[in-house]
Amino acid sequence: MLRRIYFLLLFAGLFMYAFSTGAYCLDWNIEQVTQGCAASSSIAVDSSNRPHISFKTGHPRFPELWYGSRDNFGWSNSRIANAGAATSAFYWGRTSIDLDSSDNPHISYGAFRYLDCVVTLNYITHDGSGWNESVDIDSMGNHSQIKLDSFGNPHIIYEGTRHASYTGGSWNIENIPGFGSMDIDSSDNLHLSYCDAGEDLKYAFNNGSGWRTTTVNSGDNEYSSIAVDSSGNPGIVYTDKADPENRKLIYSSFYNGVWHTEVVDELGEWLYRRLDKTSIAFDALGNPRLVYYGPDNEIRFAFSDGADWNTETIALGAHASLALDSNGNPHICYSDISCRLNYATATVPEPTSFLLLGVGLIGIWIEKEGNRKKLKT
Repeated sequence: MLRRIYFLLLFAGLFMYAFSTGAYCLDWNIEQVTQGCAASSSIAVDSSNRPHISFKTGHPRFPELWYGSRDNFGWSNSRIANAGAATSAFYWGRTSIDLDSSDNPHISYGAFRYLDCVVTLNYITHDGSGWNESVDIDSMGNHSQIKLDSFGNPHIIYEGTRHASYTGGSWNIENIPGFGSMDIDSSDNLHLSYCDAGEDLKYAFNNGSGWRTTTVNSGDNEYSSIAVDSSGNPGIVYTDKADPENRKLIYSSFYNGVWHTEVVDELGEWLYRRLDKTSIAFDALGNPRLVYYGPDNEIRFAFSDGADWNTETIALGAHASLALDSNGNPHICYSDISCRLNYATATVPEPTSFLLLGVGLIGIWIEKEGNRKKLKT
């Protein structure tokens, strides 16, 4: 008796389907950095994923410039003694910090010069063994932001719509299209976002041949912050106040030669608040992370997984600053409602993936002595 068995397999598919749940609740670890009042803080994260913070503390009318860093044993804070008159009696200009390739801090800040009663732009750096003497760069500079290029040279933008840069010989000062937020890409090109007098959101780019400016969003915008991803594409976060009873947090990104704009969060009615309102950074995959202010002194965090925006409230406070570690996790410093400096960090989960196995089988044919019979499966 001849018996033949044929197996006919229609398909055997193994595929991966990855998606985001669209709703996360991050587990925030919050630490108190100072016992007393502190403000105007800025944060950077080093190559070992440890935070460094510049801030001002002391008497509200005569604040001093301080620096804090965290290791496995906790926070170590110290006054920068040779920073001069660190800030003024009546000015709370923000500090700004960045780290070089050796993880040494570079800080820009405003210092009140009592001789002629002006707030000057100052710069100070640590060389690994101690703080160098501060440098008085310009006779204005209450608010500033510092970024280091690939050579470790400082670039500082500051009030008065100016940009100061140092290449090892002397400081070069130039006028810029507007004062807002700056980032530097891997080719050392400068990227700038700001809102002009007409409240149009502007983007400016300088590759060494001068500033080129374009309008990203027209009218009723404020408080922008810019970052550049690893491909050199800029992203800007800002607020749209066209509807004063429901202001919106907007994210605009540039890719494929076009600006793309989306709403991240609805903020409701906002009261005027000084200093920064937003902060942005990209993780290694180009996903944006945002810190911004909601109503009632809320400090909020938003992140995109490539499909949806996830938003949540961290705490109540002000003067928030954001940096990401090598894993794309946020490190945030801020002043709480009691004016004490706090530090918050959390782990952002990767998108959840589900493995699905699909197998299809049409049937089995059994051939016996010329007769065929089909067995269904």
